[in-house]
Amino acid sequence: MDQSQLDQIADKLDIRYSVLDNLKDGKSTYRSQIVITNESDIPLDYKSNWKIYFCHIRMVEPGSLPKHNHAELKKEGIRFSHVNGCLFTLEPLKNFTTLKKDESITIKFKCQYYCVARTDLLPNWYIVAGKLEPRIIKCTSDSGLSFVQPFDKPEKWKRFHYKQENGVMRVDKYNPYTPEERFKRNEVEDLGKPGSLVLPMPAKATYLLEKAAALSVDQFTIFSDKELENEALFLK
Repeated sequence: MDQSQLDQIADKLDIRYSVLDNLKDGKSTYRSQIVITNESDIPLDYKSNWKIYFCHIRMVEPGSLPKHNHAELKKEGIRFSHVNGCLFTLEPLKNFTTLKKDESITIKFKCQYYCVARTDLLPNWYIVAGKLEPRIIKCTSDSGLSFVQPFDKPEKWKRFHYKQENGVMRVDKYNPYTPEERFKRNEVEDLGKPGSLVLPMPAKATYLLEKAAALSVDQFTIFSDKELENEALFLK
């Protein structure tokens, strides 16, 4: 693979990240998947020596990482590695099936705890191949995180549902607001006209004349922005 081919792959590779289920494994892990589709003319194979770097705030495959150097998914022909902090790599094993144009691979894996918001994922995944210049994968580069799929089922937007040591179930009661609920919560009464001005009055005031400060125009200078010129004139 040369630089122009890597550039094309980075530009045409399509990545879709999905949370599948936060609840099935209790409190320890959630299930997720990455679907990679090669929309370029360049085959993506094992011999190209490629890796995808991505930032993931939850530990990937916590049954193996970070205790071991790698977590291998032999069925998919993929290996995850933990670099440092939230940085991980995804790379092919020898049995990886070459992705030709418009072919896809679905990678199902587990991550620590739960993921319930699009913003739990980070943009700008990038691909490297040998000593070539790394390239950001275009489909992951937008700030709207469009490569992260919707949280459209309870098992995707709820964080937990498990029995605690004391026997009591811990259940996430949160559900996204429907349009009707959101409208009702934001509803305000229409007064029909502006309300009366309210001037705050102290409940109690004590004046010590011997300690009073004499304010005179020749002792103070008033400065103001243009937006407050009328108020400044009043003080003058």
